[in-house]
Amino acid sequence: MRSRSKCPARLPARRKPSDPPLSLTVLGRMRLRDRGGHDLISGIEPKKREIMTLLALHPDGIRRDTLVTTLWPDSTVHAGHRRFHGHLSRLRDRLRPAIGESCRDLVVRDDKHYSLNPDLITVDLWAINETIRRHASGRHRSCPSAGRTPAGLPREARARPRRSLA
Repeated sequence: MRSRSKCPARLPARRKPSDPPLSLTVLGRMRLRDRGGHDLISGIEPKKREIMTLLALHPDGIRRDTLVTTLWPDSTVHAGHRRFHGHLSRLRDRLRPAIGESCRDLVVRDDKHYSLNPDLITVDLWAINETIRRHASGRHRSCPSAGRTPAGLPREARARPRRSLA
């Protein structure tokens, strides 16, 4: 019989009004929901989903050139930039009914890096990575074993540093 973890991962049953207006799930089946729980992903074309996924996988930002060469490897840089900005504009238009004019701020540009705005969207992967960081540093109060090395692991496994999921 397997023992249950003392630190169960809990997902909020309902979103609070203070939560960002959008919630993106990239682990498993991709989902995009508004505060009311309405699924928005079915109205978003595959290339726009790919853009959102790449941005979600890089919470600290991804260079536009990297994003473009990943999504359109056979395009010239200039044509790829045009495609990226065109898809981004149409994605904002698609999300405007759900989040209003703040859709313009969904993707943040800092120098040549683009990222999703955490004030407007939550991502399941980000939440998992943050939970891992809290547990690894011992800052998670609900878990009495936070920050400790799991018993029963070979010495080599305990000594190796853990890597982020992102």
